[in-house]
Amino acid sequence: MEKQLSRVSNIIQSKEEQLIYSDDTSVVMMKLFPYCKQKSEMKSGDFRRFHLRFYLPRKCLINSKEKVKRLIIMANGLNEINDFDLYDQIGCRLTSKGVASVLLPLPDHLNRHMRYRHVKPSIDQILVKPSEILINEPKMLYERFLQYRGELDILLDHVNGKNCRLRKKSCSFYENIFSHETRTSLLGYSLGGTTMLNYFLEREQEQKNINVCLLLSAAITLQNTRPEKVLGNVNWDCPAPVEIGILGS
Repeated sequence: MEKQLSRVSNIIQSKEEQLIYSDDTSVVMMKLFPYCKQKSEMKSGDFRRFHLRFYLPRKCLINSKEKVKRLIIMANGLNEINDFDLYDQIGCRLTSKGVASVLLPLPDHLNRHMRYRHVKPSIDQILVKPSEILINEPKMLYERFLQYRGELDILLDHVNGKNCRLRKKSCSFYENIFSHETRTSLLGYSLGGTTMLNYFLEREQEQKNINVCLLLSAAITLQNTRPEKVLGNVNWDCPAPVEIGILGS
């Protein structure tokens, strides 16, 4: 996949779908986040109107009987704005193994950043970093988590064929692509790792069909967590310090 295709760009928000890349095994596409639960129409630039980045095995698009049964939902790291590089590499590698994935960007990041969301952004909107927003308004960190948690709920419900208020064409995509028994895993990088682990632990008792949570260089100190909630009854007396359940350093 050419590097220029991994650059974040202004997606026409009126477009429901946009093909980014395809080869013999993979299809990469931008898909508008399902908005069937919104009571009013969202205008261009609305923070709730944005695109997901899907990585789908090609066979699932050309054969209606080959529905996706394994999905990984990815969350990005802090201050990522310009490139999908990491997620394109992971997503395309997974599709070659028959596993679908989707990037649900954190609020104010990547294509959800104001420089891409608005048709004519101001200089401040172009230059502001997500971390600056959080530093200036610390409570926004928790508010953004609640927002993201709700978005994960909506996405998982659509993947599992539940709670779609309107049978719109935009929602039929999920019915056509995913099996209702799709096993979903979560993968978070940096700040996205913290977000995904919190969501995973909060939803562990609910029927969300979540298989596992994978952390990639996550912004988490393992000593400050409750490891028994993650790994169950495991002997933690190790001869040397190790990071269990975390990918990367």
